[in-house]
Amino acid sequence: MDSDEQRKMRKKEYNKAYKERNHAAISLKQKEYRKKNTDTIKRKEKDRYLKDKEGRAISNKQYYENNKLRLVRSARDKRERQKLICLSHYSGGNVPVCSHKFCNIMDVDMLTIDHIDDNGRKHRSTLSGNGTGEIIYRWLIKNGFPSGYQVLCWNHNVKKEYERRRKS
Repeated sequence: MDSDEQRKMRKKEYNKAYKERNHAAISLKQKEYRKKNTDTIKRKEKDRYLKDKEGRAISNKQYYENNKLRLVRSARDKRERQKLICLSHYSGGNVPVCSHKFCNIMDVDMLTIDHIDDNGRKHRSTLSGNGTGEIIYRWLIKNGFPSGYQVLCWNHNVKKEYERRRKS
């Protein structure tokens, strides 16, 4: 006769094989369930969080300390990818380049997104966070790359601002 431990191992192996064979169907059911029960899931997650807020804070801090280099690198890489996606889109889907006539600067570190209508300060004030490039790039991607933006090198971006100030 099998011991409880052997039965548990067989059941575990069976469940693993079942999940591998039926991955697509299981995934679809999970997506449907999450879609139908979004509010319930969020409420339960919030309740779980509130029950062990301090424990989670300690656990999160330990995780960050143990994985700091990887997390910092990952966040930096994500910011750089978002910037490159935005610059490429507003450069016509090509290699990012300054939109100013006769300027051939293609160095991504020297390029930035510019509000064509000079409403950048107003726009940044409506965004959460401090309105840095990272926030704007994320907003542009999330909102489907709206019109009204162009790619400029830092020199032409500053020059445009000086010209705007001279006019006012």
